[in-house]
Amino acid sequence: MFKDTDPKDIKCRKELSALVSSLLDSPEELRPDLVAQLVELCGSERVQHLQSDEYKEFWALVMDGMIERLAAIRSADQSLLFRALQLIPRLPLDVRNYKHTLLQRLWMHINRLNEANFELFDKVQLIYLMVRLGDFGSALRVSNQIEHQIDSSEPLGYLIYNACKAHILAHHNQGSDFACLWLNLIPHFYHTDSADTALFVIILWIKAMKWPSDSLTKQRLLSKINSLVNKNMNVNTAFVLYDIFSLQDRLMPPDKKMMIAELLINRLAPYLSVRQLQELHFFCGNYSSAMRTDFNESIQYFKFSNYYQNRVLLHQIKCSQFIRSILSAEEFVEVMPFFETRIMMLGNQIGIYNNTYVESLQADYDKIEMLLKQVEELSLTDTLTGLKNRRHLEENLIQIMRLATRHGTPISFAMVDIDHFKKVNDKWGHPAGDRVLVGLAEILNEEFRKSDVVIRYGGEEFLIILFDSKLEDTLVKMEMLRAKVEAHVFRYKDIEIKVTISIGVNKQDRGIYDEMDVARCIEAADDALYKAKNEGRNQVRIA
Repeated sequence: MFKDTDPKDIKCRKELSALVSSLLDSPEELRPDLVAQLVELCGSERVQHLQSDEYKEFWALVMDGMIERLAAIRSADQSLLFRALQLIPRLPLDVRNYKHTLLQRLWMHINRLNEANFELFDKVQLIYLMVRLGDFGSALRVSNQIEHQIDSSEPLGYLIYNACKAHILAHHNQGSDFACLWLNLIPHFYHTDSADTALFVIILWIKAMKWPSDSLTKQRLLSKINSLVNKNMNVNTAFVLYDIFSLQDRLMPPDKKMMIAELLINRLAPYLSVRQLQELHFFCGNYSSAMRTDFNESIQYFKFSNYYQNRVLLHQIKCSQFIRSILSAEEFVEVMPFFETRIMMLGNQIGIYNNTYVESLQADYDKIEMLLKQVEELSLTDTLTGLKNRRHLEENLIQIMRLATRHGTPISFAMVDIDHFKKVNDKWGHPAGDRVLVGLAEILNEEFRKSDVVIRYGGEEFLIILFDSKLEDTLVKMEMLRAKVEAHVFRYKDIEIKVTISIGVNKQDRGIYDEMDVARCIEAADDALYKAKNEGRNQVRIA
């Protein structure tokens, strides 16, 4: 935003640095004017647009100046509040259960160990969970209800409430209010608590900013904080290192990510959530298998990944029960769709994790024959999509097809293939391709009856077997499926992906009595699929 060689910009940088120092040093009554000056320096045209590069670059300069100043101050002892910050990844807490000694000591110190404070803190936790779910409408409603009750005399609830409010402001693209909130919060905690806590608030500010996935500015800020706090091994170190670990591979190569992941697991695990620990162990399992070729180490990491995956699901249940205990039935119904989305995401992640786990095991079959036998028992289901696989066709369906033939029930076979699927993997990577496969599987499950059989036949090919469906009815269903997929937008992180499918359908014939008849029907559908591909793709053809 500012150029080092432009005299005007050099002057602006000096003015900015002076304002940041004054803001951190000033008493509370002088801060509104200093905050207003910083907002004015940012520029009225740009200040409201969180997505703009100029907005992010300006406030990154402000953060940079604050980081430099705060990190240079060494707190003699960690405050009660700073130590209590490690509880945030564990929310929601049962605040009436005194096993949370950090929280109990904090509240005893400020004389807030009472039922009224418990109820208010539960509302703050409720807002936090709603923001994490992405239900900003409900979060805003509850936030407005308790706004007059929130004050800085209970510092942990005050910090969490304002951090959640910042996310709500960011969601509504209120850039000026978003920046002002942080500019008031940081000096407040610097003066009332410690430089460590103020630095933690800056880390939360960096988290809440809408950075692009490949932001070098975000990387620079995180790296600067890490270089200043990495010897402390506290909640600030943990939060910053995990955010660095989460950067794109282009900004943080896998070997460095592995070093960070092992440090977080071995030294800083108490400061992390179960979801973060699951992701760290899963990454380490993949890295140990693929890069270190250390089978035993890989298995250990995958075991812990599965353990934490179960903990993630249990935590989701705990969150649901907590929210249900506070909201009315009508209010809880409004939150339910966000829970359903989260549960679906977790289910899809489990499929992807299990698929990767099995692939890693197969790399060293001789050492894990017993484990593979356990996997084999479950192998009638495709671990990525949750659909049945080819083995299910070979072992379970022949008898059903014979019975259908005996009763004169028509059976149709349709072969579905994603057009140019390799381009998806090449352009966005295999995780994006996996997301498309999972999304298509969800569509297939929605579109067909429970009496039909949908099979992941291999790669990007799916086989659909329709019972009691005449040829003309099958063709109508397949055309509807083709159109729905063409109109659908598959999403992976912040990427929107569009694909089409080609479909081949076999003609009705004399019926199915054995494996040879099944193979003949599948071959006919495959031939029709080949015709659809050759004639331009994104169409339905019959053999």
